[in-house]
Amino acid sequence: MVRFKSFIKEVLKDYLKNLKEALKNEKLNPEKIKNLSFERSGNKGLIRLSENLIQGSLLLGCLHAMTQKRGEKEFADDSGSSVLIEEENLSFDEAVNFLRAKLPMKKDEWLSLEPKLRFRAFTVAKLSEADFIETVKGRLALAVEKNESILDSWKDIEEMTEDWGEKFTPRYWETVYRTNVQSAYNAGRLMQHKNNMPPAWELLFVEDKRQSDICRGLTFITGNGKALHKDHPFWKTYGFPPYHFNCRTTFRAVYDFEIGHGIEIENTPMKEIGKNFKPQKGFGGNPIEKESWWKITPEMIARADRYGITADIVAQAGEFDMQSYYPELLQNYESIHKGKKGGYVQKAANSKHNPEEIASAKRLADEGHKVYLLPRSDSASSPDMIIDDEIGEMKHIDTIKRGTIREHIRKGGDRQRARILYIQIQSQKQKERLLQIVKEEILDLPIQTILLDYKGSIIKYARNFFLK
Repeated sequence: MVRFKSFIKEVLKDYLKNLKEALKNEKLNPEKIKNLSFERSGNKGLIRLSENLIQGSLLLGCLHAMTQKRGEKEFADDSGSSVLIEEENLSFDEAVNFLRAKLPMKKDEWLSLEPKLRFRAFTVAKLSEADFIETVKGRLALAVEKNESILDSWKDIEEMTEDWGEKFTPRYWETVYRTNVQSAYNAGRLMQHKNNMPPAWELLFVEDKRQSDICRGLTFITGNGKALHKDHPFWKTYGFPPYHFNCRTTFRAVYDFEIGHGIEIENTPMKEIGKNFKPQKGFGGNPIEKESWWKITPEMIARADRYGITADIVAQAGEFDMQSYYPELLQNYESIHKGKKGGYVQKAANSKHNPEEIASAKRLADEGHKVYLLPRSDSASSPDMIIDDEIGEMKHIDTIKRGTIREHIRKGGDRQRARILYIQIQSQKQKERLLQIVKEEILDLPIQTILLDYKGSIIKYARNFFLK
């Protein structure tokens, strides 16, 4: 929690620094605060903390399930690598390595799991940054509208932001991070059991004043000494915890030697369970089957769209070679054009692309390219599209000035992380100058392909062309 607070304060201080610079010598007004756009580079410390927590939780779940199989002490803790940090005085990195060493997991198994865990952690961290910034922006905009004294000096604003960081981090940590940690922990337990299923599962509840009505309704039916057979329809219908935000319910495997010795197998009718129990939307289920321990929810995708960070998340999936996940990340897009060569254009609801950009996207589709026009936000700079499963950027250049052309190329490749850069030009002079500048810049940029739209044709230049 302490580390999380410190990282969030860094994010908010960076936001204030950008806000102060952008509004220098200008009068504050709500619209300027809400629409301020600046580059969010991502807090590496927050991303790394999230990675360690989620990786550690999944590994700890595997370890706990394995020790229970051997008849050792049963665990019901879902706090991931934080347990080892407290008990063994280890850093987060050391805790994850300690857990990996304890598990008989093959290298290829871990290499398959790690990118998914890191992707989930990246998404959680990026959304955390954006959530806090949007909260503070909303508060600042309201203060301007009401002419509150908070605007008397930047010092007051900075103090308010510091206070908000303190005020909201515990609640946010409990709601968001605990849910992600518990999901990873439970996924780890189920992974360990999937090839050797126990006869039954027992739900374990924390019965105190914090227990939710959702879980309290289930407490009287099953759990705490009353187990359900592994084939009971409850597990297919409702699945495993968490059942809601801040859920502290967990579960454990029940073996033959326990049945009739403190544990009883119940055959509670589903009709009776349904009267008293309904998980929160998006919770429950089997995290292994629906892969909810690493995939992001529709609600998370909607927040990413609203904050203008969808492209960052898509780019991160691409860096982990998870392009097969793109269709789920980019679902619910409107199809606006189909080309004759199998290409198409799909547009996000808030893509905000201008007619010139849409026309270029359609030309690309007519050449067989698959284009998704990404959401845009006034509060963050983001690339234009996903094209052929890669981050893409569009540039329409109407000048021969070297400085302007160079700026377009650098912005598309460096700032927007584009691997495919589409450029529309009007003259041979532009073409010659453009190709020369790309040759000078490409070593320092992630660009792999230039698509040059000139005189009715789209010419493809691979990275190697410029490196010769």
